[in-house]
Amino acid sequence: MSEPSVEALIERLATDRTGADVAATVFARWHAVRDERSTDLLDALATGPHTDAVLRVVERHGLARPALHRLLIDADDIEEAEQATLAAVGLRLDQFAGTSRFTTWLHQVATNEAKMLIRSRERRPTTAVAEPTTAPFLARLSTMLADRDLVDRALAELPDDLRRTIALREIDGLDYADIATELDIEIGTVRSRLHRARAQLLDHLRHHLD
Repeated sequence: MSEPSVEALIERLATDRTGADVAATVFARWHAVRDERSTDLLDALATGPHTDAVLRVVERHGLARPALHRLLIDADDIEEAEQATLAAVGLRLDQFAGTSRFTTWLHQVATNEAKMLIRSRERRPTTAVAEPTTAPFLARLSTMLADRDLVDRALAELPDDLRRTIALREIDGLDYADIATELDIEIGTVRSRLHRARAQLLDHLRHHLD
C-alpha cells in the first residue's frame, strides 16, 4: 500500500478528526528513515491551522532537544526548557510565516527559551525574598500573553497536587529532589506532575485564546 502524499494528508486534516493522528503516524515513519517528506509535512502542518498536530510531532520526536542540548546540560533544565518551547510554539505558531523550514524556526524558539532559563537561574536570589518572582515557564507564558492575571487564573484551576508541585518549582525555585522531599513523593512523580501541570496550563490558555 502506497504512502499518502503530503497534500493528501493536509487535505484530510481539514475534513477528518483522525487526520492529526494519521499525519503524526506518517511523519513518524518518514522521520525514522530520514525521508525528506517528513520535513515537508511538518512545514505544511505549521503553515496551516494544525497546532495540535504540530505540538504532537514536536513533543513526540523531541525536535526541540538538539537546540536545547547546545546550551543546557542539566536534565531538569532541558525538560523545563522543552516544555516552555512547546508553550511558545503553541501560542506563537501563527507567527511562523513559512519563509524558512519549520525546524529552523523551532530551533530559534528553543534557543531563546534555553537562554531565558539560563538568565533566570543567574538572577535567582540565594536568600528568601519578601515577594516571590514568577519563574521561567510561568513567566514566559505571562510575557507571551501579556496577561499575568490570565496565567494566575489558569494556575488556580489546576488540581491541588499539580498546583502545589508547579508552585514549588516555578515560584519557590526548588529542584526536583527538594520538591520530592517536601511533598513526600518520588522524583518520577514530580516530573510527571510538572509535565501534566504545564500541559494543562497550555491547554487552558489556548482554549481561552481560541
